[in-house]
Amino acid sequence: METNQRITELCQLLRGDDAPVTEWYKNLTEAIQDIDPLTAFEFADMKEKQSVNMPVLPQLFHLLRQCLLNHRWSEALQVLQNVVHVPIGSSQTVWKVGTELLSMEAEDNRDLIQQLFSQMKVLSDLDAKEVVMEFVVYLLKIGDDAEATTVMQEVRKRHGLKKVTSGDREKYMEKLHKAYLGLLWYLEWKKYKKQCDELSMQRSGFRQSDSLSQHLMQSQKQSLTMQIKNFSDRAISCFKELEGYPGVWDIFVTKHAELLVCDGKQMDAFSLLKSYCDNNGDSLNAHKYLYDFCQKHFPEHDDKIWSLKIVAQLSPSDGLVLDLCSQLIADGDICSAVPLLFNLLDYSCWQAIEQPWRMMSKCLKKIYKQRSESEMLVIQDCWTVRESWWSAYHFTRYTAENCRSEKSLMLHKAVVASLLCGKDNEFVVEAMKYLTEEEKKVLP
Repeated sequence: METNQRITELCQLLRGDDAPVTEWYKNLTEAIQDIDPLTAFEFADMKEKQSVNMPVLPQLFHLLRQCLLNHRWSEALQVLQNVVHVPIGSSQTVWKVGTELLSMEAEDNRDLIQQLFSQMKVLSDLDAKEVVMEFVVYLLKIGDDAEATTVMQEVRKRHGLKKVTSGDREKYMEKLHKAYLGLLWYLEWKKYKKQCDELSMQRSGFRQSDSLSQHLMQSQKQSLTMQIKNFSDRAISCFKELEGYPGVWDIFVTKHAELLVCDGKQMDAFSLLKSYCDNNGDSLNAHKYLYDFCQKHFPEHDDKIWSLKIVAQLSPSDGLVLDLCSQLIADGDICSAVPLLFNLLDYSCWQAIEQPWRMMSKCLKKIYKQRSESEMLVIQDCWTVRESWWSAYHFTRYTAENCRSEKSLMLHKAVVASLLCGKDNEFVVEAMKYLTEEEKKVLP
């Protein structure tokens, strides 16, 4: 009943019927200075009109925000009904909040969202391209890829499409719109590629003597191959619009690289991902994508280690840091691996994971055995800034008791604690109670 009531009320909103006024609206007394947070920043003149000519609008936005934050959906709808009657600057909120409320029952509210989309894309203070892209995301969410593609294509064919942006923002929206179209072509490519792969599996199950079935399947495969090539070229053409353009385009760049690899253009895919890293030096994902690609296609490439070093700088607790340490240790560069392991183990998520402690214990034992001045200095520099808190953080009687069921973890931590804090450390003393005589011999 509540859902039906909400849909009925939103229908009233869309038709412009008189809607009931909320109790909050009647009792408002304090003027709130906030303006519509969903209105794009470039509409400065519109924002000024909101606060000067329509003083009630900021109050309604404040109430709407409170309802959404507290998940009071029916009350949010009541406030939205009042917002829609304010003629200036409310379109962004009506569109974004309205679609959010309706998307909670995405399948059931399909017709209402379609109606909302049709009305919103012609409003003067909304960019039609942005509205279309949000509607396309909704269609993809409910699995209607075909309709999403149709909507995007129809918009691109329309000349004189309404815009409310200019300059760099307009260029950005055009690039984004083209990228979304490329994503839709990619989905079509993936669908036909899956069908082709399934057909190949079926074909392998037929006897060679069954020539008619083999011929039909060969014909079907040729048709699918043409479709695959067609949609791959379309998607790549769209994604190329983003090359060198500043911004975070993770989902589009990865799909672009996948298409290039399937076309046998591994070097082009590598150049694409390398360029994306260069243009997004602070993006953790960009460097991960390049590393994963090199790991799969060019395992000996120098950029693989370079990417891991950037990942370690940007996210010292990332699991890929262990891959970097393993490579450095294998290359004999223990002095570079030890600081990375210290940084990694600063994070609580690694306190009870054996791998980094095993690597640390082996590195420390080797350094302490060789007593190289430069290597000992590396340990000293790392330990000096941690000496006051690492013992209480990692090496207590309590932490030893917690890992007694994992003897290997306990042993490696005991080795590290013994070398850094001494054999009288409470972790080492407690661990000795659970270790066998053979295991105790491993301790320094």
